[in-house]
Amino acid sequence: MKTFVYVDGFNLYYGSLKGTPHRWLDVRALAQRLLPASTLVSVRFFTAKVYGRGDPSRPTRQQTYWNALRATGVEIVEGHFLEHPATMRTVTPPPAYVTVWKVEEKGCDVNLASILVRDAFTSAFEQALVISNDSDLALPVAMVRDEAKLPIRVAFPITNPNRKRSIQLQKAASDFRDLRTPVLAASQLPNPVVAGASTLHKPATW
Repeated sequence: MKTFVYVDGFNLYYGSLKGTPHRWLDVRALAQRLLPASTLVSVRFFTAKVYGRGDPSRPTRQQTYWNALRATGVEIVEGHFLEHPATMRTVTPPPAYVTVWKVEEKGCDVNLASILVRDAFTSAFEQALVISNDSDLALPVAMVRDEAKLPIRVAFPITNPNRKRSIQLQKAASDFRDLRTPVLAASQLPNPVVAGASTLHKPATW
């Protein structure tokens, strides 16, 4: 079955990868393990360039990973970040206000939803897989299932025990499953990845 895959990059990272040894994740291999009988025609990874504030090597590590994903045929679809100072109230008493750098991700979920719905209503795929736990995607997922009449499956990145499955997104999907550590561990990129004339090594530290 012709399958398109839509990966919510930051949701995947914070839900299943941060602080683990599985960050050198081969998302195409992961999707194939989740749907072994499917033909993966398109895999898109929705994300944004990170800032180097506090960790100047972070953008370089991210770019290395993106290039490794591209070498496997994954398309990177970029949103962006907005960073600005904001005054916020502290949680710990006594109440006080502090000025912090507020970083907001913009465009990634909108990009994913827009491209998903477009692909569905142009009959680009026979089924779709969305890897996310973002409840904001419940409506477009339900539209694909109920209006385009196409199966849409959701894989929830909730390996982090502090994360709970979005009930809204679960209800919208044709079916769903949770990402577990064994499938993440089995879906790692080779080290190094050969990308044309370049050799991409997994970052020694993250």
